[in-house]
Amino acid sequence: MAKDLSLGIWANIFRMLKDRNIWTRACTITLVGPTSVFMAAYNKDTCALLILFFFVSGQLEWQRMKRHIKVVVLMEGDASEMTCSLLLAEYAVPVAPHDTATLFRVFFASFVVFAARSGLERFHTMIAVYLLVRAVFTLYNGHRSLTEGQRAGEGLNGHECQRRPASSGNAEHTLQQSFLRMELFCSGKSFTNLSLDLLLECFGFLWVTGVTYPLLIYDVSGTGRPWILASLVSNFAVDIVAMLWGRVLRARSHRLSPLISPNKSVEGAVCWCPYQLLYFCNHTALYY
Repeated sequence: MAKDLSLGIWANIFRMLKDRNIWTRACTITLVGPTSVFMAAYNKDTCALLILFFFVSGQLEWQRMKRHIKVVVLMEGDASEMTCSLLLAEYAVPVAPHDTATLFRVFFASFVVFAARSGLERFHTMIAVYLLVRAVFTLYNGHRSLTEGQRAGEGLNGHECQRRPASSGNAEHTLQQSFLRMELFCSGKSFTNLSLDLLLECFGFLWVTGVTYPLLIYDVSGTGRPWILASLVSNFAVDIVAMLWGRVLRARSHRLSPLISPNKSVEGAVCWCPYQLLYFCNHTALYY
């Protein structure tokens, strides 16, 4: 039993070394990691510029994930009524491009970085203003007509819906169009769609805003920069460790959520938490 387990792990390791995605991520971290550490340690302005980049990237990625999660949750109860399934085993994210409204929301939200650079009071004010404005616009957007959602639902059940794309060349375009029709169909569930959209928006904004916290403690003597560097380096290191651990236990791992994130495993998430704590504590101890 132990021998079979060992052979399986080594086979997964050799298969993993042939994966181009791992080498791409390794090269990215090799270049981005030292640059990020240098910008974070140089001064507060370069650190703010670095955090602005991370914040905008995180917001754009969350907007994609939010749309995907919302469609999966709202369509789950109607799965039996559909004549076909558009949720593929490896659901591509993003499945639809960003619109102008999304880019404007991300631009408006990015001002929280400059607020954090200016101080705690302005930081709290900017968060409150963004959440208030976002809630008002979400409620205003919730009054769209139900007929569009009904027409989208009819289109989903029609002949345009296919289990698999006929050609691999237009597979991405077909999947994007299918996702947009599903998203429009979900808009017919007015109250549920509205509540879920507001909940995910508030959660995502507060979650991504966490990258701005280092600016609030940057000027604290003996604490600011060590904590920032420890968090930055540990995040890069732990991300790789969690991915490798999940790949090594590929056959024996358990998926975190197949519909929302098919490539994430429970084992990788569990490994991430204690390793992050240990790495952060050890890295911080070097400065004291």
